Amino acid sequence: MTKNVATVEGLTLAALIERLCQAGYQMSCPDTGRVHGFTSAGQLTYLTSQEVAGFLVEGNGVLLWDKPTGSLYVSQIATKPRISCDGLTVEQEQSLQRLLTSHGIIYSIAHEDFAYEA
Repeated sequence: MTKNVATVEGLTLAALIERLCQAGYQMSCPDTGRVHGFTSAGQLTYLTSQEVAGFLVEGNGVLLWDKPTGSLYVSQIATKPRISCDGLTVEQEQSLQRLLTSHGIIYSIAHEDFAYEA
C-alpha cells in the first residue's frame, strides 16, 4: 500500500470531484447510498449530496467510490485539492495517475510525510 498524496493544481476541490465523477467515480457508497464525509478532526459524518459543497471547507473531505470496496479520499489543505493514495496498491495508484493525466488534471505526487508542507 502506498502512502502518497496527489496534490492537484488549477482546480477547486468541487471541480476535481466533478471531474472524478465524470471519470466514473461516485459520491455515494454503492452499498449504502450514503456520502461519507470526514471532518478535519477525523470524525465520520454522513451527508446528502446537497450538503457536500458546504461541508468541503479546509481540512474536511469525502470519499469517492469506484466500486463497493474501492474509494479515494479527497480533501483540501492549504487551498489545494488533495487525493490520498493511502490504502491503494502501487498498481491502483498508477491507474489513478493515468486517469488524472487522461482527464487533463495537473497533479504532483509526494509521500504523505511531505505532501502537506507549504
